[in-house]
Amino acid sequence: MDKFNITRIDTTMGVFRLSGLWDSLKAEVFSVTSIEIMGTDGWVKLDKTNDTVIMLVAELVPILQLHLSNKVNENDL
Repeated sequence: MDKFNITRIDTTMGVFRLSGLWDSLKAEVFSVTSIEIMGTDGWVKLDKTNDTVIMLVAELVPILQLHLSNKVNENDL
């Protein structure tokens, strides 16, 4: 498992800052340890145990996996 830290990612669901663990070889192995959303006054930490946040993370996972995979591929050049 590799640690990841995304300082800013723009999505249709909002602008997020996240960190967690993922396995670049097994895309289905993915864990978010911290998630924040950009609010009107700055970053707002979300409770990752909240049901709504859990559903949000589930929707974000494919976007995050693609983002991280692209970063890995860029570093391979």
